[in-house]
Amino acid sequence: MKRAKIFAITAMLPLLSSCAYQVASNIKPNFATYTAFDEKIRGSAAVYVDASRARSDVKVTGLACSAHKFPVDVESDVTSAVVGTLGNLIENVQKVDAPLTRQQMAERGLNAMIIVKVEDMDIDLFVIPGFWSADMRSEAELVLGVKADTKQGRQVGATVSGRGKATTNAGGACEGGATAIGQALEEATKEALAELAEKVSNSERLRNPRAS
Repeated sequence: MKRAKIFAITAMLPLLSSCAYQVASNIKPNFATYTAFDEKIRGSAAVYVDASRARSDVKVTGLACSAHKFPVDVESDVTSAVVGTLGNLIENVQKVDAPLTRQQMAERGLNAMIIVKVEDMDIDLFVIPGFWSADMRSEAELVLGVKADTKQGRQVGATVSGRGKATTNAGGACEGGATAIGQALEEATKEALAELAEKVSNSERLRNPRAS
């Protein structure tokens, strides 16, 4: 009975003290693209990424570990991954801080303006209880909007998304939740970038805008 009481008190500790566990990610460009073309898209393209929605404070669903927060800020990681992914598909990519007008594109000698926006980032976190230990499971979804314009007009307009999930050991004070979130988000981003790359690379209208 004494051992059971000690275990019960230990299990309650994560509920009594609050911590914030910053989520670390290993988000990278996705170079595994299914494309019907062997060559890159010719010319130069400006790329603007709005990943301001790639930030969130995640909390656990349920009572266990509910006092803890898991801050997520992958704005710069997603931005770099998008630019890197598109750079693998287009001969020359220039990252810009704001969308360019057609006149600005012409002045810079650019063939296309590509805008990628994080439309939504949804992350859930759950505790999976065990007798002596617990696991934490995260499910993530990332939704991206993509638009590509040339001087002939809109060539690509689409929404892509990716989902990911991961389960890790909760650790002594629920810190494992940050690892689970990071892994789920990496998987979701990888899948979303794969769809993004396919939309851009397989676009006949973007490759041959004069034919549109």
